Amino acid sequence: MTENIEAKNEGSNRELAVVAAIFVLVLAVYYQTVGFDFITFDDNLYVYQNPAVLSGLNSESIKWAFTAFHSANWHPLTWLSHMLDVTLFGRNAGGHHGMNVMLHLGNSLLSFAVFRRMTERFWPSAVIAVLFAVHPAHVESVAWVSERKDVLSTALMLLTIWAYADYAKGDAAEGKAFWRSNSYYAVFVLFALGLMAKPMLVTLPFVLLLFDHWPLGRVGSSRDLKALVIEKLPLFALTALSCVMTFSAQRSGGAVSTLSYLSLDMRVMNALISYVKYIGVMFYPSGLAVFYPYPDAIPVWQAVAAAILLAAITAACIALRNSHRYLLIGWLFFLGTLVPVIGLVQVGGQAMADRYTYVPYFGLFIMLAFGLDAVFGKARQNVYIAVFGIAAVVFAVVAYMQAGYWRNSETVYKRALSVTERNHMAGGNLCLHLATTERPDEAEPYCRDAIAAKPDFPLSYNSLGIVKMKQKQYAEAEVNFAEYVKWSSRDPIGYANLATSQILQDRPEDAEPNLRAAAELNDGTMSREVLAFAVGDLANAYAAKGNFEKAAESFSRQVNLYPDVPIYRFRLATALFELERFDEAKQQAEIAAAAAPGDADIINLIGKIYMAKGDTATAIAEFEKAVRIKPDHEQAKENLKKARGEK
Repeated sequence: MTENIEAKNEGSNRELAVVAAIFVLVLAVYYQTVGFDFITFDDNLYVYQNPAVLSGLNSESIKWAFTAFHSANWHPLTWLSHMLDVTLFGRNAGGHHGMNVMLHLGNSLLSFAVFRRMTERFWPSAVIAVLFAVHPAHVESVAWVSERKDVLSTALMLLTIWAYADYAKGDAAEGKAFWRSNSYYAVFVLFALGLMAKPMLVTLPFVLLLFDHWPLGRVGSSRDLKALVIEKLPLFALTALSCVMTFSAQRSGGAVSTLSYLSLDMRVMNALISYVKYIGVMFYPSGLAVFYPYPDAIPVWQAVAAAILLAAITAACIALRNSHRYLLIGWLFFLGTLVPVIGLVQVGGQAMADRYTYVPYFGLFIMLAFGLDAVFGKARQNVYIAVFGIAAVVFAVVAYMQAGYWRNSETVYKRALSVTERNHMAGGNLCLHLATTERPDEAEPYCRDAIAAKPDFPLSYNSLGIVKMKQKQYAEAEVNFAEYVKWSSRDPIGYANLATSQILQDRPEDAEPNLRAAAELNDGTMSREVLAFAVGDLANAYAAKGNFEKAAESFSRQVNLYPDVPIYRFRLATALFELERFDEAKQQAEIAAAAAPGDADIINLIGKIYMAKGDTATAIAEFEKAVRIKPDHEQAKENLKKARGEK
């Protein structure tokens, strides 16, 4: 009895030690991120310039989350999580980063619980969880606010696997049909939620089939396998539906590259080489970057060598499948979960990405943790623990340093440029960041380099256009914005920027159709505020040229965008006054005055309207009111003198 109690206490102490270690390691690496900023790569689209997200959780934003194909994705649960962050933390980037860290901490603890539940092996499960917690390649998924979809979907994936283990060891083991099992329904619902966070989880039904072989041991014959496949048909149906939704979203957003852009042989060769590189990064995580540009050419010998290596590892795992089944399962887990993002269907311009390892590395961790456990055995368990303890500390130190590069846009892009070559994405984004922080002269060389590295990458032209706007070189800015629009004809921001450059060259007639295109194409990518400012600039340009008819039209559009902003109604009333449409001008001016009763300019305009309508007494009262509000209002004082007949 005493021995059982001691054994139980020892087990509890081990669990507490592992949980505490995970807590300490995760917070030691990632707590720094709560002081980090958003970056200009996708964080603007996902959070700080996304009107739907910035409105927080409400009925309209929830509807948008489920119906929008924004950023070439359909992941409503991810949108809802960002909206929740805004509701809780506003635009404070630290809160958004902190939520990512908490989800990653939860995933690390969940992975320990899930693998221990499935394998009933303590130390290998602990090793998998600790490696997952601190591996430097996972920094991108945690330190990048836009990768909320990674940490959120993985939490739901692990919960799905937990529910599946309960089902396999409970209802299924008792012979209950899956459609009668509450545990199976939990699997179905959790998997559906996971797909709504990130569609990369489409391979999960195949992963569950792998786990049926090991460690759950549910496959004894081909008949068993057939039954297990049938059992997962509802999950495969979810996978098929998610694939359709995802491809539609990415196709509509122009994120899927055609074969004319990247040939099939290039994609296959890059995929083979990327698999090998991911294995290398697993053991030697050096030179990590936010973006890895696609190479201009791939030597065939590299792809052949990669294929031979992958085939050799596969053959070795198959040869050892009876004595060390976890090797084959872990290897197939790694290969299979990377399939959606390995580049055969190319989404984006990256050759590979650190964030893509967040789930697939579980496969390599399984091979490593259980493989070395078999090598060391129980007799040398302390050595086994020490080896992985040292590895965890080393990885944590490297991860801490890597996380530091994510402090802000400048640090993350400069790091990428220092460890990669011809990185058009990092260069173009750094250029944009420097331009928008009023350092255009410093920014320009990065834009030039980005365009030289990849002349067909549109965003670099937009960034250079903004640089030229800041340098007041509006004609050159227009040339670059026009080039951007040529490549990105569905982006409203490009049209708005092009229109602004034309307005600043006193060509409102050329700008107007571009602003109209921006308004028609806007699906939330560009905020109403940005559009309202652009429309106001157009109206002011028309007014300066004396074309008050066009000015009134544009001011009216500005009022429609923001009906509660009194200055917009004041400008519209002014244009209507110039057109001698006094009743309409009076209506707009009085609405503006009701919203801003202390604005002397609006009161003065109302006085002018009454004078024009022949109501001198009321005009005098309005001018007197304007002067009382602002005694040094020279125009109101002059108007008051004229109304009184004074010289």
